[in-house]
Amino acid sequence: MSTVRQEKLRLAGLFQRGVVLQREQPVPVWGWGAPHTRVTLSFADHTRDTQIDRRGYWGAQLPAMPACAEPRELRVTAEGGAALTVTDVRVGEVWLCAGQSNMKITLGQTDLPPAERAALCDPLLAVGRVPERVAAAPEPDTTVTWEPVAADNAAGLPAVPFYFAAERRRILDVPVGVLVAAYGHTPIEAWLDRATLAADPAARAGLLRWEAALERTPGLRENLESNRVEIMRRRQASHYAARNAAWLAAARAARQAGRALPPAPERPTGPGDPWSPTVLYNAMIAPLVPFALRGVLWYQGETNAIFGNAFDYRRLLPALIRAWRMQWQSETWPFYYVQLANHDDLQTTEADEKWAELREAQGLAASMPHAAMAVTLDIGESDNIHPKNKRAVGERLARLAAAQSDPAPRFVGCQPAGDGLRLFFTPPKARLVLRSGRDSAFEVAGQDRCWHPARAQVAGPGHLDVSSPAVPTPVAVRYAWRADPQAILFGADGVPISPFRSDAWPRITQPTPATSAGAPLFLGLDLGTSKVAAVLTDAAGKVAATATREHEATVSGLPVGHAEQDPARLFAAATSTVGQLPAALRRRVAALGVTGQMHGLLLLGADARPLSRLITWQDNRCAAQPGWLEALARNTSHRLFPGYGCVTLAWLRRQAACPAGTVAAATIHDWLVARLCGLAHPVTDPTSGAGWGLFDLVQGRWDERAMAVAELPCGWFPDLLPSGTTAGVLCAAYAAEWGLPAHIPVAVAIGDNQASLLATLDDPEHELALTLGTGGQLSAVLPFPPPTVVPGGGVEYRPYLNGAVAAVAATLNGGAAWKWLAESAAAWMQELGAPPLERAALYDRLSELGLAAQTEVEVLPRFAGERFAPGSRGVLQGLELSGLSLGPLARGLARSLFVNLKDQLPPAAYEGRTGLVGSGNALRRTPLLRQMAADVFQLPLRLTTEAEEAACGAARLAQGLL
Repeated sequence: MSTVRQEKLRLAGLFQRGVVLQREQPVPVWGWGAPHTRVTLSFADHTRDTQIDRRGYWGAQLPAMPACAEPRELRVTAEGGAALTVTDVRVGEVWLCAGQSNMKITLGQTDLPPAERAALCDPLLAVGRVPERVAAAPEPDTTVTWEPVAADNAAGLPAVPFYFAAERRRILDVPVGVLVAAYGHTPIEAWLDRATLAADPAARAGLLRWEAALERTPGLRENLESNRVEIMRRRQASHYAARNAAWLAAARAARQAGRALPPAPERPTGPGDPWSPTVLYNAMIAPLVPFALRGVLWYQGETNAIFGNAFDYRRLLPALIRAWRMQWQSETWPFYYVQLANHDDLQTTEADEKWAELREAQGLAASMPHAAMAVTLDIGESDNIHPKNKRAVGERLARLAAAQSDPAPRFVGCQPAGDGLRLFFTPPKARLVLRSGRDSAFEVAGQDRCWHPARAQVAGPGHLDVSSPAVPTPVAVRYAWRADPQAILFGADGVPISPFRSDAWPRITQPTPATSAGAPLFLGLDLGTSKVAAVLTDAAGKVAATATREHEATVSGLPVGHAEQDPARLFAAATSTVGQLPAALRRRVAALGVTGQMHGLLLLGADARPLSRLITWQDNRCAAQPGWLEALARNTSHRLFPGYGCVTLAWLRRQAACPAGTVAAATIHDWLVARLCGLAHPVTDPTSGAGWGLFDLVQGRWDERAMAVAELPCGWFPDLLPSGTTAGVLCAAYAAEWGLPAHIPVAVAIGDNQASLLATLDDPEHELALTLGTGGQLSAVLPFPPPTVVPGGGVEYRPYLNGAVAAVAATLNGGAAWKWLAESAAAWMQELGAPPLERAALYDRLSELGLAAQTEVEVLPRFAGERFAPGSRGVLQGLELSGLSLGPLARGLARSLFVNLKDQLPPAAYEGRTGLVGSGNALRRTPLLRQMAADVFQLPLRLTTEAEEAACGAARLAQGLL
């Protein structure tokens, strides 16, 4: 126990008898006392001296120490003789266990037999309890009671923390402490700090209402804890439940009729109500900072499911993870959390939707670095929101912490197969186990979006086939999309697979905007290297209007190798371009999609404010140090090129060139989405995430190991959301500025290559996409998983929609090589004194000569090098004494452009292909290039009908949100 010899000297309330200190990390210790007094901290063989500051606060840091089961004393002495002693202090592993009632359910309330509870005894396993309190502002201290596990207190110990700690004790054989901060029936908003809530576009309104209530109620702020009235809270909850049930019915009727949703009832707040924003963070989390921890366990979500704000939870859970990591200054903190178990005592369609959508929101956060989710779909109880099998929960969390098993199979997409759908999972060789159940947990839907039960069968490792006689042509599948489904799909380890859906159709917790009368339109926006394009398409994909403009954002006068653009000018160009579209059509926009330069990097501060220029994909500053990029690629086991986001970020950090206050990084299109939606932290999808360079294509998430090797802060990376889903809704301010309806859904941005494929390929399984702009690209959509990448080859595998991958061969020598020939011919004419031709006439003449030629010059068209072979150069061969004439040279060059691309894709990419879809001005304007493309690929070529393919693809992606 603590001994206080002088009241003025005080330790933080965490440091009580039986406390466990985190091993192998520096351990902060702090407290209060008389200002300007010297203090000495002693523990084991370590001594630290410090001085109490003018506010009465002192802090010191013990060095990283190995685990030690021997109980020792922590002593603090001050000038004048005041001293404190904390006994029974051990060094081991400490986890913060936070959340609502399921985190604090005791062993006595579970299915553990009393005889087994009575036998529990482990003095090296300690449970620290944070008092259940609320506060209007962050509090500096709280008193924690630490209890060793013993027979006389076992029944009252929180079950999930106990089972987790017991398993960690078994594995590690070191002291383990679990610090439990849990409060029943509370929403996530109560556990978030003010700054985080204020930065969220949806949570901000509730925060401001709460702060207004504090200001207009005299004495409430000062007496929040004493004013806590449980009866008032329960009465408010009852009244809210009735109002909320009526609203859900009205909301569903409005959605079915295509009307705007009525305003949702405000959640009740009252004096001391733990539902209020920030109050639990202030009283139960803030006082724990900066206590050294190994990581966090989180078990919460039921209350937010009941409230029906799962759409907001998609942002709030990642925001909580990020905020707590930032407050503890530990970006690599493990954060493991529990998905909602099966439960349904309401047995309503609304409950199904809310519970399923909250589970989906929880699953999205698992893509964050060092985060993982324990699925509990098989251990819930229909009539009990507090399932008794807490052993499975604690042990599954412990398995995540120990990384004892392979990654759980995760749904990544589906494709048509016969009369049904083939589902793909990662890892690609994952063993899937289907169990029999009372009914099918799988459902499929056609274009009418009506769901029907489906049968499922395992089609091989990582593959599942589903079909239904009621849906001859299914377009979407979902699994366990109910509040109380029966888990029938498991991984090899016996843990159920998380519920999933393949569609992005809006759900009941997602706001629905009201648009002007008339058929809905969809806005696609492309932020390109030199211009911005905006298109409006209708439900059939037909373009209703197009606008483009040069953005003039490129910064001049930079050092050699630097390529930067001004984000403010890019945003202004986007605003201007959208403004060129007819105002009447803009008012009919129902959803917005964005694409842009896949590579490049923009550094952001709080609230996604730009702190740097956009460093574009053309930037080559990392080449200033020979061998640096090659070493980075070798050490991270990734193919990396200049201009990739991770490469640029690693170089900036190496040069200590990141602006002060940087908290995030984004591509230009991900930043635009964050700004339009008011997101505090950017989001991205796999199609854009892969463009950063350190993305695990098979797992569909950031490569944490590679990020650690490259010394990149994982917290700076955008949050990953599935392709084709909603990133947020358009803020009212930007809606007014752009002349669009407020609160329309905005899709998470898609990479420009994938956006172009989405717009151009009518049949991705049987068509190839060929683009000839400045460079050239040949793309083939392939089933998951991607083929093995051949080191040094030119092909790159990128994520595509619905779990497919795009094999992309990209060359720097597309239209630029054709331009080289035209400029060379013009230069020869000038040198010979011949009158020059107009540029268009020159291109036409070269095409005519090539079409008429009977022979060809062999050309290796790498005049600008290649990314995978930067030192390569163009070669002409096969020359004869008959002389070099322009016809054979033009014909040979045209053929070689496509041979160069074709040779880079693997043979599997050409199997079953029946057509070639071409785009780009060079193809549109040059008959010779079109003929050579058809000859090389031996496929009929058709040109796309719209020039702005990427913007059209973004619009089509937006259409999928509805």
